[in-house]
Amino acid sequence: MGGHQAQWPLNPRTPVTSPALPSGAGVATGQPDFLGFGIVTPFVRAANDFATGGGVALVKSCVEQILGVRALGPHGGGELRWRTEFGSLLYLLRHRGLTTISRHLAQEYVRDALARWEPRVTVTFVDVSQQGRILIVRVRFSLIAQNVAGNRVTLPAEEVAVEIPLAA
Repeated sequence: MGGHQAQWPLNPRTPVTSPALPSGAGVATGQPDFLGFGIVTPFVRAANDFATGGGVALVKSCVEQILGVRALGPHGGGELRWRTEFGSLLYLLRHRGLTTISRHLAQEYVRDALARWEPRVTVTFVDVSQQGRILIVRVRFSLIAQNVAGNRVTLPAEEVAVEIPLAA
């Protein structure tokens, strides 16, 4: 049959079988195994589970999740009750126009959040612009090439764009 099978029962009566990342799959796809495998955004149903992916697709998904979740800030608690400090402070820029100060704040919020929560990337560029009432944050980052602490060897740059409403 090839590959590994893993089971994650949603409830004790109905086990769900979902393919796990086979050993060496990263080599076949040209992506390192250590980048991981898991649920990716946008969250959509695929068969009996959510859509999953690995490598660069998973890292991009994680970057979007980190930047889209409200972290514990000066005006209140974080969005995730079990880990209030997870996420970014980009939400603090809502209801503000795009000024030089808010542009620099957005860049720092992105760099700080990704430095803390995503060790697989090195941020190389952050661009902030406004389109109507939407703040557009484009993040370019390089992926680490080896799973070694403190390694600065990187793969080609990737980019993610996050849209944040400035007003309701």
